[in-house]
Amino acid sequence: MIIPATEYSACRPGLSALACAVFVIGLLLGTTSLHANTVGKVLASRGAVSAQGDNGVARLVGRNTQVATGDVISTGKKSFAILQFNDGTRMSLRPETVFKVEQWSIEPQQEKAITRLFKGGMRAITGFITKRNSRAFSVNTSVATIGIRGTTFDARLCEDDCGGDAARVATNNSNVTSKAIGRVAFVRGAATAQLKNQDHSRTIEAGSPLYEGDLLKTGNKTFAVLVFNDRSRVTLRADTIFRIDALKYNSKDPQADSALF
Repeated sequence: MIIPATEYSACRPGLSALACAVFVIGLLLGTTSLHANTVGKVLASRGAVSAQGDNGVARLVGRNTQVATGDVISTGKKSFAILQFNDGTRMSLRPETVFKVEQWSIEPQQEKAITRLFKGGMRAITGFITKRNSRAFSVNTSVATIGIRGTTFDARLCEDDCGGDAARVATNNSNVTSKAIGRVAFVRGAATAQLKNQDHSRTIEAGSPLYEGDLLKTGNKTFAVLVFNDRSRVTLRADTIFRIDALKYNSKDPQADSALF
């Protein structure tokens, strides 16, 4: 191991041999611990990307930066990162995303990939962990814990930036006169939504807005998680047709709330 000059200078003349030895041993142990927990690396990044480990120390992230269990990776505005894990999983983190690797193991019979999405969005192509154990991969969010059963998935937590999505849908659908009553929190595979009195459907993805009157359809090997303004959730299985007839929610007048699906 090469000790950076700024760290090596701690063993300067006048420092006791015992103190210097303790410093170097601590540095070596810290490095060994990092390598022991390493589960992947950064393939590419752009803009401001950082990682913070269990020790609370933040570090800048760039190409070939190691990723370890416990790392919280954050991307700034107009920034992104592409991660590759030791089972072959590739994951892209959207701008303004906060993501954590909670648990990761490729040991036979102990495969596990548990991650957490605090903010933003991600898209992944899973590796051999899901091939060995179809129930080993999951993504925790503030609205749901999502088990990954396929090879490709897309997840996004919608915040203020989703307002643009609603505006685009309204522009393309002249009958949209009300605000979105929910969002798509997660989707895997092909899914569509079609507004009442419209003769065409739109593809939905994580973050897409939902409206009263929407007719949703999921394809073969597809599922989607819907989150509504009252924080209720609906999971649509494969080959499902689901209509949102009405949803009224007012936090200041709960007696007037109603939903019809």
